[in-house]
Parts: sequence; structure tokens; C-alpha cells
Amino acid sequence: MIAYFILRWLTLQEIISMEDTIREFIFKIGIVATSIFYCTLLTLLYVHFNQARIFAWLQALGKMTLTNYLLVSLISVLLLYGIGFGLLGEISMTIIWLLAIGWLVMEIMFSMQWLASFRFGPLEWIWRQLTYRRRIPLKK
Repeated sequence: MIAYFILRWLTLQEIISMEDTIREFIFKIGIVATSIFYCTLLTLLYVHFNQARIFAWLQALGKMTLTNYLLVSLISVLLLYGIGFGLLGEISMTIIWLLAIGWLVMEIMFSMQWLASFRFGPLEWIWRQLTYRRRIPLKK
């Protein structure tokens, strides 16, 4: 994985060049390896610190995945594309990272606040009712 990051950085900085097919192959393997690393790291942290507060935050996000996903998609489309502000390509990576971290914090706060009063996220509740074809209580 470290070799992937080094190769990627060297390639993006145009210090080294690789044939397109080799570069794409290495990048795809690196992306999969990085994903596996993060999943493994989260799993090991959960096993070791299963009562940690961060996992309560992640649990709240997980219970409202559909709502949070569609909300961030809507905000991103409005922010980046022509139907909204059209800022695609205009925002620096530093600003994108700051926005992403800020958005994650807001999602965590919103999810925890919502789940303090309700059993499911709003879209998860609708989806569950459509799936089971019956009325399911939302309030705790």
C-alpha cells in the first residue's frame, strides 16, 4: 500500500512515467488494497475498543445510511453542477477536504440527534414500510 502511494504521488507529480495500462493496473490494485486496509483497521479497532464513543457515532451513521447518502448526493449536485452553483473544478482539494470533514461532523450530529427520538432515519423508515407493506411506528 505504501508503494502504491509513492508510485501514485511520483506519477501525479510527473517525476516518473508509466505506460497507461500498467499505471491503471497498479492504481486499481492500490485502491483495492487501501480499501481492504481501512476495513481491516476499523474491524481491529472495533474488536479492541468496542465500547469506544466513535463506534456509537459510526453506528448512528450506519442506521441512517440511505438518508445521509441521498442528502450528501443532493447537496453535492447543487454545489458542484450547473443546476446549482457550478463549482465543479473550481474548489481546491483543501476546501473539499474541509467541507467533507465538516459534512461528516454534521451528519454524525444530525444522525445521533434524530435517533435519540426515532427508531429509524426518515428514508429508512419509508423504505422499511414499502418493503414490509405495513405501517411501522417511527417514534421510539
